[in-house]
Amino acid sequence: MISHTLYNDRGNMWLAFGQDPEKPENIIDTNQIVITSGDQAIILDPGGVEVFPPMLAALTDKVPIENVKHLFMSHQDPDIGSSLPLWRQVCNKDIEIHLSWLWTSFVGHFDAEAYLTPIPDEGKILKLGSVTLQLIPAHYLHSSGNFSVYDEAARILWTGDIGAALLPPGSQNSFFVDNFDAHIQYIEGFHKRWMGSTRARDAWINRVSKLDIDILTPQHGLFFKGEDVGRFLDWFGSLEIGSGIDSMSDGASPSLPQLSSEDSAVAEEAVVEIQQAPEELTVNEAAQPEPSPEPGPEPEPAPELEAIPEAAPQENSSVLPEYDESVGGYVFPE
Repeated sequence: MISHTLYNDRGNMWLAFGQDPEKPENIIDTNQIVITSGDQAIILDPGGVEVFPPMLAALTDKVPIENVKHLFMSHQDPDIGSSLPLWRQVCNKDIEIHLSWLWTSFVGHFDAEAYLTPIPDEGKILKLGSVTLQLIPAHYLHSSGNFSVYDEAARILWTGDIGAALLPPGSQNSFFVDNFDAHIQYIEGFHKRWMGSTRARDAWINRVSKLDIDILTPQHGLFFKGEDVGRFLDWFGSLEIGSGIDSMSDGASPSLPQLSSEDSAVAEEAVVEIQQAPEELTVNEAAQPEPSPEPGPEPEPAPELEAIPEAAPQENSSVLPEYDESVGGYVFPE
């Protein structure tokens, strides 16, 4: 797994890990971020089970494992943190795991024994040594409980799936976008489908656009830096999102497969037979309705039933019945 230093100043360091050449082809590529301040470190979206071994090896080459005091999960997806129980085996027992309160009982399916620190909807401030990290709400982009992370000192924003790209295998030779216009083809389809709320998108852009951001780091694909940060926010703000909703409209219907010429001829013959069937039935005596039977004598009225007297109330109604073998059943004690 490749690592790259995004920022390093006075003990505050941002390290990016990803682009593992040994990763199975059917596993989506992910970026993992480690932030350090002095002897404390936090892993942002530590990744899935499949990337844990190379991620651990790459991390411990840069940061002592005992320095990892926190894990942060931007949302609940397996590529975000299904490796959670493995990290708890190698990290300190008192490690804090931060994620939206909405997902604590769901992520428990990854690791039922993990102690999860819930993040409220409005976000919170997380202290890491001398560094202050802002956990910024990014709900519905795409997850209903979702957060970004901003480091004011490093001027870096971790955005999770916002800004993510689906790149062809072998196309990465850097961690950064070098041609924004050419990169749009790798982010457009993803954002149209995975981002479902324009209100959430606009609220998030309105908030983060007020921050000083040098680098914007998504969980998939390449990072945006410099002027490309503003380019991405402008592009994202004007994008028509929620493409999956089109398939849910009232007028939508699944497309049917086209018939071959041979199948079409068979279908036409079947239609002709169905259209001729009613005319044949009109001359078929067996198809004529049978005459109604003549009415018989009216049945005699049923005799009136005698009223059943009400049972006398039990004096010991609270006493439970006991099983009596002599009668083969339950009886109330006298």
